Amino acid sequence: MTVVALVCSARRRGNYYSLAQIMLNNLKKKSIETEILNAYNYEITPCSHCNYECFESPRNCPIRDDVPEIWEKLKEADSCIFAIPTYYGVPSALYRAIIEREQGILELVGSIPEFRDLEGVWKDKIVAIFVVSNGGGENVKNIILEYFPSQTKTMAEVFSCCKYGTAGYNSSLAKNKDVVSRAKRLTHNVYQFLKPKKG
Repeated sequence: MTVVALVCSARRRGNYYSLAQIMLNNLKKKSIETEILNAYNYEITPCSHCNYECFESPRNCPIRDDVPEIWEKLKEADSCIFAIPTYYGVPSALYRAIIEREQGILELVGSIPEFRDLEGVWKDKIVAIFVVSNGGGENVKNIILEYFPSQTKTMAEVFSCCKYGTAGYNSSLAKNKDVVSRAKRLTHNVYQFLKPKKG
């Protein structure tokens, strides 16, 4: 079993990376193979400077970056953790760039170019999402949850900086006992789906 955590923050190390690492460390203790994908370390470009080559045959996206590698790792994992910042009430640009590029990466389904094989990536996969927010976190969580097909097993948490009396930029949430406890509980819920079934 493999769990991949995608940290969609522009910072090298912050709340998202620290909390994702806490979650993965707990899964490692249960003999789950883990990997953290830190967006900071990848070249990620949004859809741009193209002429919808991804809708033509053969598909030939003009962008050359690391997004296809990220998608391959997400597809191969048994479970994915998404650590997604919210800026001004919307998901981070890095998260949006990775998601929107699916149309140039995923295989077509049927004859309609707009239909990509999301089900093939996410069906029966366990997806955990956590959002750190100074405001609008619940809205961002709901936007993200809407993206996944109904066959995906999803769970989500919002960590409000306002609730914990801190600012998102100072990376102190991962030191808060209640936040860490909630992150570990989210990890436990992921493991309940992944652990071998008895009998």
